[in-house]
Amino acid sequence: MIFFQAIIEIVFDMANFKVGDKVSFLNDKGGGVITKIIDTRMAEVSIEEGFNIPVLMSDLVMDFRSQHSADGCGTDAERD
Repeated sequence: MIFFQAIIEIVFDMANFKVGDKVSFLNDKGGGVITKIIDTRMAEVSIEEGFNIPVLMSDLVMDFRSQHSADGCGTDAERD
């Protein structure tokens, strides 16, 4: 039962990606911006080198470093 719950949580998390999200690669350096949702498992990511590459959504994580927090308390660099 726990196995199925883990699968459901993974699928739910992947469904939260949308075009425009800034993401990092889970198993590699770098990241980019999602430019297209290809299907339920794949997204197209525009990387810094200017290429668009297909990536499994399970290999992506949201890059929260570039987003401002809701409480106004950002990083030290943002407050300076």
